[in-house]
Amino acid sequence: MLNLATYVHLHRCLRPTGVGKHIIEMCHNLRALDDVNMHLVTHTAYLDESKRPGVETTLQDFPLYALPGSRPWWELSWSLLDRPRIDRWLGDESWVYVPVEINVPTRRARLAVTIHCVNWFDPELPWYNEAGITSMRRRLWRMWKPMLDRAEVVFVVSEFLRQRVAELLHVPLERMVVVGNGVETRYLEVGHAPPPRPEGRDRPYLLTVGGLTDRKGGSELLNLMRVLAERMPDLELVVAGNNQANLAAEAERMSNVVSLGFVNAQERLPALMCHAEALAFMSRYDTFGIPALEGMACGTPVLVSHFAGQPEVVGDGGVVLDPTDTESIVSAITQVREDSSYRQDLADKGRARAAYWTWDRCARVVRDTLVNAG
Repeated sequence: MLNLATYVHLHRCLRPTGVGKHIIEMCHNLRALDDVNMHLVTHTAYLDESKRPGVETTLQDFPLYALPGSRPWWELSWSLLDRPRIDRWLGDESWVYVPVEINVPTRRARLAVTIHCVNWFDPELPWYNEAGITSMRRRLWRMWKPMLDRAEVVFVVSEFLRQRVAELLHVPLERMVVVGNGVETRYLEVGHAPPPRPEGRDRPYLLTVGGLTDRKGGSELLNLMRVLAERMPDLELVVAGNNQANLAAEAERMSNVVSLGFVNAQERLPALMCHAEALAFMSRYDTFGIPALEGMACGTPVLVSHFAGQPEVVGDGGVVLDPTDTESIVSAITQVREDSSYRQDLADKGRARAAYWTWDRCARVVRDTLVNAG
């Protein structure tokens, strides 16, 4: 039996997207394994009068260990002083598992952490020298160095990220394990039994998830839609997620771009995915790219950027493109819309690819890694 204490950021679980989704799903799927005994570790400031999480999360009924006080004080102390050790508030757990990038000092229990992104440390990215990124990089390094010094296992979400962490942060490759991300069964289900078309979506549409931002390839998507306004005037771009201010202003002036803001991933997003002509995910830097995985699970043609971890995730289940090459994207959209056999082949390969990336598989990777570490 693996006795596991999992340190969680409950405030990051309020919206089940990205890292928040990873935290939620890893907790549920680890708990579901017969040979794992797991307690969550959080702070009393997050608990209500009944000593349960006072925030709206699906982790409400997990057994808990509560550290006194609030999270910021603890995490500042952990990063600056590597104290206090949390063993005195735990049981006999052999591992403290952290599904995010936080140093959690222990005396007896061993530490395993998860890295999701290193874009602040990557000099190849166009925003590397921006003032906000530079200050964030310094702050994160003060937090991450003691974490990387202490952790016996470092989980990462892709092989791309594993290589970048080794190159940028000098973590030995043998200390890192690719855990990946997963896709919920509801996305696989809607691919075989489509729900009704979303209300208000009468025109054919491309879907992008994550909003229009520089990091998500927002400028490239708007350039694409300017071209498509002439060549495919029936087609619009539906944007799920919050937009960067300057790109939001541009989008508002375009009649073929519709911004929905935040879209609940459990309720509305599967239907939007399912009925899209294609998912256009032109991110400049996603170390995994969960939306691409969700699109493949739905059987929707997936067009992704050739940057970062996206080619690794989609494999032959999607189309990998240069987001700055608008003509190649237009050609891919044309083929998806006009060649039904090609579209069906992409759908079949996408579903097969998505079937590998399950949250149960991710949980088993964590369980097996920690058990085999001795």
